[in-house]
Amino acid sequence: MLSWLIGRKIDAFEEEYTYDMGYARELLGTSLRAMLLFHKATGLGEFREGVPKDAWYAARLVAMRAEDCGPCTQLIATMAERDGQAPEMIEAVLSGRMDALSDDVRLSVEFTKAVLGRDPGADVLRRRVVERFGRAGLVSLAFAMLSSRLYPTVKYALGYGHACSVVHVGGSPVLTPREAH
Repeated sequence: MLSWLIGRKIDAFEEEYTYDMGYARELLGTSLRAMLLFHKATGLGEFREGVPKDAWYAARLVAMRAEDCGPCTQLIATMAERDGQAPEMIEAVLSGRMDALSDDVRLSVEFTKAVLGRDPGADVLRRRVVERFGRAGLVSLAFAMLSSRLYPTVKYALGYGHACSVVHVGGSPVLTPREAH
């Protein structure tokens, strides 16, 4: 019965976002326990305290873009838009137009890139993040980065990764430079 309910949730998500959930169906079909553990792990990505929503989405977008240049990035962009984030901000984050970003979003993007790139400059940026958003904001950004890496890793490992594709924001294509990390 639980597997059937989870399958229905997968179907609903797939329909709502026009997103291929084949990897989730495979997880569920392979092991209910594996699916439940995966779902529990993905909950980390829902934590957002202390950090503004636009800066939080920026971290998710940058981290996802570093891991995936296709459907997963599109999914986060769509979720951000549906959650009221300005298409201009989403487009600027994805296209790397730092001059078009607010101070909070720019800090989030710079910090995320530094962390993912294991850049020693992350230490200075981390201090700025804590000054601006507090320790809870720092944890929120860390979890946003982690959860954004979780999905593409599982998808590619199971054979559901896709080639790079153009991401659409506000109905228009965004040509994004592939993050080099």
